[in-house]
Amino acid sequence: MSKALQRLQHKTSSVQLIIEGINAGIWDWDIQTGEEWWTPRFFEMLGYAVDELPASYATFLNYLLHPDDKELIESAVIEHLKNKTPFKHDIRLLTKSGQYKWIETSGMAEWDADGIPLRMAGAIVDIHERKLIQNRVEYSEAMLNEAGRMARVGTWELDLFTQEIFWSDTLKQIHQLPYDSVITSSFAKDLIADEYKELVISSTTKSINDKVSYDIEFQCIRPDNIRFWIRTIGWPVMDAKGKIVKLRGIMQDIDQSKKRELALINLPTLSEQNNRLINFAHIVSHNLRSHSGNLSLLLETYHKQANEEERLDIIKMLEKTAENLSETLEHLNEVVSIQSNTNQQKENCVFQEYLSKTCDLLETNLNTINASIEIDFQAESIEYVPAYMDSLFLNMLTNAIKYRDPNRTLNLKISSGKEGKNTWITFHDNGLGIDMKRHNDKVFGMYKTFHRNKDARGIGLFITRNQIESSGGSIQCSSVLGEGTCFKVIWA
Repeated sequence: MSKALQRLQHKTSSVQLIIEGINAGIWDWDIQTGEEWWTPRFFEMLGYAVDELPASYATFLNYLLHPDDKELIESAVIEHLKNKTPFKHDIRLLTKSGQYKWIETSGMAEWDADGIPLRMAGAIVDIHERKLIQNRVEYSEAMLNEAGRMARVGTWELDLFTQEIFWSDTLKQIHQLPYDSVITSSFAKDLIADEYKELVISSTTKSINDKVSYDIEFQCIRPDNIRFWIRTIGWPVMDAKGKIVKLRGIMQDIDQSKKRELALINLPTLSEQNNRLINFAHIVSHNLRSHSGNLSLLLETYHKQANEEERLDIIKMLEKTAENLSETLEHLNEVVSIQSNTNQQKENCVFQEYLSKTCDLLETNLNTINASIEIDFQAESIEYVPAYMDSLFLNMLTNAIKYRDPNRTLNLKISSGKEGKNTWITFHDNGLGIDMKRHNDKVFGMYKTFHRNKDARGIGLFITRNQIESSGGSIQCSSVLGEGTCFKVIWA
């Protein structure tokens, strides 16, 4: 066998290995004779047995190709053969099951010395799953971008090394800036009203130094010198070594809602029901829209990532954010349920019985930390909703356990009594305590936490207060940092 023949066989074998090794269907079209050849993978990709269909351009164009893609391919082939324009398109081909599958087709023609096309060869690649994900992401992005525009929520990012700042178009629109505006650190700082500059600087500095997120409200100034309220949420972005490299966040125009809120606060009197409605509206504004902004930011980040693995990480983050949104909706639904069912059946609730039931439930937790509970029930019971009494005792005891001082044994004192026609109960622990000067107005707020406890959610006290107030009662908190906390519930 001649060396030339050996080389030819070797090349033929190599080409065959490449064809079999790649996950693509190869096609070869003799333009002069109309004959066409497809590799077995071409048939398999569409669910057909080899040679089950005639391998021809006519079969491809008139039978396999989706009718909506026919004009695209016909014109693309003509343009390629005539002007040698690149041929690479996403199309839909009919599978044997009767369903269409997304395919990427690409090819290149061969021309003779006179420019007449002789043959054209190329490949098809299965991109169905990727295309479906892309379509879902694009649809979600369109919906979220529209939601962000309507909610006036924009995204931003600060590179801590280059000091480059990115602002989304929506964010520039909020500040009434041209879309081609170049945002610098000094320019962004000048947009903040003077009395809020220190708040913004201290919040971002703390975020960088302590690797924590922040959520603040302040006033900015537009180019026409009009002041307006902004809410911004920022969080640190770390590299693989845990070093902060960026700050990212969302910014929302809350001017109208903030002004309404301030106007309502300044009214001389408001009923308790109106106060709860205002608080609920504030929660919806702050929490649901922040989830929308987070989703918008993640989608924007997804499109910036070229690496498929990083995109998968973003999709996982999207799923987690969606779960958080679902959880928030459940919490808000519970609040609505409390407010809507103010006439729930009350029963005589004996304090000792509910304490015993809760201690049984938390027996393992209490024994593990060797906790002690002292009781002094001068008032034995109260007419109250049983489910709400369960919630009260469970939240008070679990909070005492969560926020106990690790340097001393937990001691919880529970007392009850009467003041005129009112009945009260107190839960006094010797735990970590709360800095009331800083957090007095946030103790019963939704998602407000005051210690770096990984189990803290900031929902229990919020729900408990709503339950108590919906039944005409009230709850108070007094605390000394490092000494302990006392919650007092009063029923009229």
